[in-house]
Amino acid sequence: MSRALRLLATSTALVVAATLVPLTAGSATAASTNTAATDTGRSPQPAPGAASGVVIRDTAVSSTAFVPVRQTAARTTWPVGGGRADLTQHTVTATGAAAQQLSSARLRFYRAHGGVMEAAVKLRAAPDASTPATLLLAFGKVNSTGTTCISAAGSNVALTSTDTDSQDNPVYRGSSIRVRPFRFPAAKSAAWNCAFVQSAADATFTPPLYDDLAGPSVLFRQTPILSIRVSNRRISSRSFTTVPIAIANSSDTVATATNTRLKVTATGLSYRFNPAVGTIKPGYQRKGSISLKYTSRYTGYFVITVRTGDYVKKVKYTVTPVR
Repeated sequence: MSRALRLLATSTALVVAATLVPLTAGSATAASTNTAATDTGRSPQPAPGAASGVVIRDTAVSSTAFVPVRQTAARTTWPVGGGRADLTQHTVTATGAAAQQLSSARLRFYRAHGGVMEAAVKLRAAPDASTPATLLLAFGKVNSTGTTCISAAGSNVALTSTDTDSQDNPVYRGSSIRVRPFRFPAAKSAAWNCAFVQSAADATFTPPLYDDLAGPSVLFRQTPILSIRVSNRRISSRSFTTVPIAIANSSDTVATATNTRLKVTATGLSYRFNPAVGTIKPGYQRKGSISLKYTSRYTGYFVITVRTGDYVKKVKYTVTPVR
């Protein structure tokens, strides 16, 4: 047992187990230094079942008229959680019917849950059987000259512009196509800095294309997503009451909470606690306890604050005295 854990084990306050406890997955809700922002939001979990209408291609492809946008490095130590691309720039002169041409596209990838991708594509008109097209959604890296976005095998997917069977992913509605979050293994460790969407007559995506949108993919970093659970709020006024607590880090982030510290403040209560919590990986929790004693005739409350780096989680609890 490490020195830190020995200190916790002998404390009368917060005692944190030496082993991490896996959490069940939560509900769905983000490398290079070119990171635009820190995102405390959750990465979506893959939709249940396979994305039967989406094919991950084992072929590399590129968009040849990509103009990169310089990104500003964010001052943070949190890990890259994924990337986002909002595409409206056309790189070719559109051909074909309006229903085969692209209006806009929004692509997202996430490193959590083993890699996830989602997207939304807007066509210029609603397609039907007379105006079919095959769509390519791709993430990639800008080449050395800054003129081409190259998507490696496994980093792009293909789908039809019309609903061809009873699949529920993608979801087709008029001129809009929504690709719900699906497992995309290449995204697990990706740091793509560009993206593009192409519309073509078939799945070979050979020119001439109906249309092509391209632009930068902006990386974002993720913080931990901590939650605090308190199991007992009936506090005695005669002696200290042990209050079990659990501090969990969501599986919807890739950020590990390191050197996590606990702080307790209270009104109408005496309290004892050990501030050292330790490391909490995504999808795990630390269990322990604090000690509280009622010292007032009135309603009391206590506040638990957990801090790791510049991330802070604070929860206030009202307590009930046991007479």
